[in-house]
Amino acid sequence: MKAFISYSINDSEQFVLTLLSEKLRERGFSLTSNFKKGPSNIDAFTAMKVKESSLFIGIITAYGLNNQKVISEHHFAVSKNIPALLLVEDNVQLPPDFVSYNVIFFNRQHPHQAIDKINKEIHKVGNQSVTNQKDSNNAAAWLFGGFALIGLIDLLSSPRR
Repeated sequence: MKAFISYSINDSEQFVLTLLSEKLRERGFSLTSNFKKGPSNIDAFTAMKVKESSLFIGIITAYGLNNQKVISEHHFAVSKNIPALLLVEDNVQLPPDFVSYNVIFFNRQHPHQAIDKINKEIHKVGNQSVTNQKDSNNAAAWLFGGFALIGLIDLLSSPRR
């Protein structure tokens, strides 16, 4: 399985991407990401890699410089029926027209609220029957990516050393 990671985080937090990658590899994923900074429109390489993915994970923090690009890539993944999760720091303003789809807001000082929500979603989708493509994509996103997000929230919320 392939996962695409789209992120907008501070350079000092790049280490969390390495650890997130390790968690996903442990679950059998090969990873792709687009490291190019630039406009929010999606280039051909990114579009191809997102379409090839089994899971999309987007990460947006208050100090990231590519928030709009991550949002655009998330919308693209959802439009292509790619299971998608978007982790957003709670002090980030999303555009008013943003369509919420598997978005988790987290607070660095109180990460357990987001972790509890993720655990509830994982448990909920693990116990429901899937009746359509959207439900199937939703379940896949939570089951495959939920545990990795828990680790990521924990890392982003840990005091810096």
